[in-house]
Amino acid sequence: MSSAEIANCHSDLVVKEAAEQLCCTAFREERIDLPDIARFSDFNRLLRSTAYYLKMRKLLVLPKHKKPERLTITVRDMEEARKTWYKKVQSEAFQSELRSLKTSGYVKISSRLKTFSPFLQEGIIRMRGRVQNDSKPFEVNNPVILPDGHPFCTLLIRMYHIANAHQGLETVINNVKERHRILKSRSQVKKYTMSCVKCRELRAKPTIPQMGNLPPEQTTPFVHSFTCTGIDYFGPPFVKVGRRFEKRWVVLFTCMTSRAIHLEVVPSLDTNICIMAIHCFMAIRGLPQCIMTDNGTNFTGADQELKSLVKSLDQPQIEETLSVRGVQWKFIPPGAPHFGGCWERLVRSVKAALGATDSVV
Repeated sequence: MSSAEIANCHSDLVVKEAAEQLCCTAFREERIDLPDIARFSDFNRLLRSTAYYLKMRKLLVLPKHKKPERLTITVRDMEEARKTWYKKVQSEAFQSELRSLKTSGYVKISSRLKTFSPFLQEGIIRMRGRVQNDSKPFEVNNPVILPDGHPFCTLLIRMYHIANAHQGLETVINNVKERHRILKSRSQVKKYTMSCVKCRELRAKPTIPQMGNLPPEQTTPFVHSFTCTGIDYFGPPFVKVGRRFEKRWVVLFTCMTSRAIHLEVVPSLDTNICIMAIHCFMAIRGLPQCIMTDNGTNFTGADQELKSLVKSLDQPQIEETLSVRGVQWKFIPPGAPHFGGCWERLVRSVKAALGATDSVV
């Protein structure tokens, strides 16, 4: 190469470096200081504080007679604060893309924004939408491109997440994409949802407690049927008496060991009727050692009267012939109906059997 050609190449290189330096200088001049985002946990508060900050900067350069008496912000101030944050976030994450768009209007093929067809509008990188002649706003058809992992994007996702009442992943992503295109938006929304304390409380599954051991009344072998008996009421079914129908209740006696069933029909839930049903049961099945029931008022009254009855029968004349001295009556804990699950399930089985007959209307 001749000396002239070398000089020309050198001058072109100097001009190119100067142009790049000038572009970088202009790019650095566009950066402005904003409030520390690490101090904010709410997106709207961040915008409101930024709007006050930007408006105060404008008022400080005005003469004293032109300054307003009261500092207020408007919708335009909030929108300006939002766009300022867009510029700041993009200047921190997309420096090379901004430089390429300002110089040539395109981004490099190796850029991660290439698939979005980005373009600059008022210094903000936007994705070129396919629908331009539409009645929707410009921001909807050309959403702002934002990076992933930035605190600003985290606050933005949090705002949409709370505004949608902690809904699912797709709902939040759909609302975010109305005006923004966050890179890796699905993973970002999912990450925040997993860290949301309210969502973890709403979707938490209770720990299933370990089942306890079966009581000895259900596991004692080689005992007579109805040695330990569970009692429960169900109904009322309608019984035909003559030409009319009357209510009746059914007392279910079940053997806690073998699940044998004995039924007695009673006209009411009175305590005396309950004792009479128990007497009928004892006359057929024998005297049980233990009776288990829930905490019904009729059973509570029957327990007191049965105790006095057993004491009156517990005389020396019959002690030689009766091996059982009395009946032990046990109540399951209050507010714990699952303790009586053995007779509750049999109530369901008996109802199903009776419902398939003509005896119950």
